Amino acid sequence: GLAEPICVETNRRISIARRVPTAIFGVDGSTNAGADTVEHLITDWPASVLGIESRGTHPTNLPSDVGVPQLTILLPPTDRASFRVSDLYSDDLGRTATIVAAEQSTLGWRLVARQVGV
Repeated sequence: GLAEPICVETNRRISIARRVPTAIFGVDGSTNAGADTVEHLITDWPASVLGIESRGTHPTNLPSDVGVPQLTILLPPTDRASFRVSDLYSDDLGRTATIVAAEQSTLGWRLVARQVGV
């Protein structure tokens, strides 16, 4: 098998957070959705962010629409955090995205994020 990498070339500094829903419980046992809190998994972390791909089509499906940009992010293995779909991505370029795929292997993490606010 392949040995774990000892070095990963990075080109971005990223942060990944997770929305944690909170519930407000009433005296009668009812629940109301409260404001979500944000749990920061990693902050200002070096990562390899590979080119932007455009996948799918815009919901309006007009001829001038372009695909939704997606990022591929590679991170070394870490015991510090575990990532999952719907986590929130941001980077040093001010881009924001939502994680749409997360794969862990002995070589590290491969994340796919769909850019938002484009």
